[in-house]
Amino acid sequence: MLQALIAEFDLRQKDLIPIFKTESIVSEVLSGQRKLTVRHIAGLAEFFRISPAAFFES
Repeated sequence: MLQALIAEFDLRQKDLIPIFKTESIVSEVLSGQRKLTVRHIAGLAEFFRISPAAFFES
């Protein structure tokens, strides 16, 4: 989901540093090495103006 939003909004990983604090954390989340935290989900939902539920697997 996050990769699709990044592509749709034509963003780069460094554009998400305010949410994740470091570009390395963004990379780890995108590669599946790290899971999103509640804080990350809340920040992403606000940033993209979508429901936090969009980041939970169905």
